[in-house]
Amino acid sequence: MFSKQHIREFTKKSISLSGLFFQRLQSIQLVRVQRFVMWFYQDDQERVNKKTIQVWVESARNDLIRAYNLLADLSNQAWYENGKVPQVTINWAVQLISRYESVKWPQTSMNFRLAFRLGLRVPTIRLRFFWLLVGDAVAMVSVVSLHWLIDFPLHWIPISIINALYFFILCIRGGYKLFPIIRAINRTSAEYLFQTNLGEVHFQAAHLLKDKYLRKVAQVKIALHELRLQQKQAEGYNRYDEVLRDEVELIQSNSHFVLEPVSDNPLDAIWRRFIEQNFSKASYSSPEYRTESATEWHIFRIEGIPANEYAKREAVIESLVRKRVYKIHANYKEVGVTAIELITTTLPALVTYNETPIPNEWRKIILGKDVKGNVYWDFIAQPHAMVVGITNSGKSVTINNIIRQMKEKNILMYFVDFKNGLEFFPFRSKGYTVIEDAEHFPDFSAALVQEMSNRAEFLKQNGFKNFEGYEAVRDQRGLPMLPRIVCFIDEVATVMGHSDMSIQKPSIHHTELLLQKARASGIHMLLSTQRPDAKSIGSTGIRDNIAVKMSSYLSTQASMLIYGDDRANRKIPDQGYAGMFIASGIGTDAAFRVPFMDDAEFLEYLETWPRNQFSAYQLGKSLLASKVPNMSYNDIF
Repeated sequence: MFSKQHIREFTKKSISLSGLFFQRLQSIQLVRVQRFVMWFYQDDQERVNKKTIQVWVESARNDLIRAYNLLADLSNQAWYENGKVPQVTINWAVQLISRYESVKWPQTSMNFRLAFRLGLRVPTIRLRFFWLLVGDAVAMVSVVSLHWLIDFPLHWIPISIINALYFFILCIRGGYKLFPIIRAINRTSAEYLFQTNLGEVHFQAAHLLKDKYLRKVAQVKIALHELRLQQKQAEGYNRYDEVLRDEVELIQSNSHFVLEPVSDNPLDAIWRRFIEQNFSKASYSSPEYRTESATEWHIFRIEGIPANEYAKREAVIESLVRKRVYKIHANYKEVGVTAIELITTTLPALVTYNETPIPNEWRKIILGKDVKGNVYWDFIAQPHAMVVGITNSGKSVTINNIIRQMKEKNILMYFVDFKNGLEFFPFRSKGYTVIEDAEHFPDFSAALVQEMSNRAEFLKQNGFKNFEGYEAVRDQRGLPMLPRIVCFIDEVATVMGHSDMSIQKPSIHHTELLLQKARASGIHMLLSTQRPDAKSIGSTGIRDNIAVKMSSYLSTQASMLIYGDDRANRKIPDQGYAGMFIASGIGTDAAFRVPFMDDAEFLEYLETWPRNQFSAYQLGKSLLASKVPNMSYNDIF
């Protein structure tokens, strides 16, 4: 039997367990309610951001279209019909269009109207429906309370009005909370939104604002005067007569006075200062301005200033405009016109082999990607190249990228590796010739020169002026197969500055001959080095016959030796330069990023290669050698 003590303890435990059970039940229900509320109010942040920016840009576009239509209607009216539109509205339209000339991002007031648009369109449908239900409940309670207090009529009209007012207030409140998303947009993103959504409309509006007839309209004149006054006041001028004297200079045209056109170039003041400081005798005129996806163009038509004068002052230009020069175009579309192309975006942080596929055009090699896209080397037009890169600059990665493309073009490759065979040794397993010792290079280069001589004589005997002519009809005429040859020489400084004259002199002599004459025989040279100095690179004849020169970051002295200026020191940062190169002879002076694949991945990629199909080719001792008499190299061409 149970004692009273047992019964009391059992009762206490039962009550305690019951309490815990109900607490758990309440917590479960509360958690479910909380989850439902969180789901109901929760919005995907990325969707909210995109929708907010979309509504903001649409609002700006609507304002710009409204301003354009207003001026278009004004330009089509007769003079006696003017004055029907309030002057404040004309001022707003002119100021909006003019402001876009210097501030290239969507412009719209972040007021209650934009807040209502955001609140009405950005939140989810379920949340807006909930706002309507709550507003309906509030309206009904309000009307019933008023009916009970002051005998207010129970009717659907006041209920609908109160409901709409409550919904309007909630939209305004929700829209104001989204303004920080708009304020957080950076300049680059805002400029992109402007170019993609408002650029075309603004171009039409700006062109209309320059219309001579429209500038004769009194209301537009007043708006332009007011705009100049605001600009001068912002610069510290307060007197209206100074604005009239300095900025609003009237010129007579067709017996009517019109305002002098305003420059469309946002850097006009900087360019004026640059011209006045560097070319004091030149008559300044504002450069034409246009933009592309990654660059902007400033086209100068100033007499007496050739393109090379701008090029000499490229560093000064970059310092003034705070942008990198992509290229200075001489005689752009007409003689005497110079176009300066400025970079407006940044390089990709990483470029992979998948992003740089083998070009369809056989004669081109992709060297990397700059801000405008792929950078190519036409190795037929520019037959020889040099790659200069200090330690950890990405020189090996750059050469591997060129090698993998040459392989796809069925080109016979020879490798000279003076890093004790560490750079090119993997290619030996695929049947490629790899020269490792400096002592062997004079004989190898002599064989390459002999190959050039044999091919030159063969081309003469068969009526070809160059190797391209032979390649075009080789199969049709059943001629012997002569592959193009590319010779990669890593650390060329080893033989160019060798202490043994029996190695140095023939190496320099043969290399000069090949760089001067090998192009017509289908032989190409690619030299690379880490030590870009006069002794290691070789004679001036060697440097002058290499049209394509690539390098990463270099000292000012080394850059002057390679390019004749300091571009490799100025355009590439002295830190974080790995994989960033510049080049001459490829049509752009801007920095580009080379495709990256680490050594382990490249070795795996190399394993998939077939064996060298020209492994049996005897350099300088081909079937043609027995038919060609000995001859002097100077008699080849």
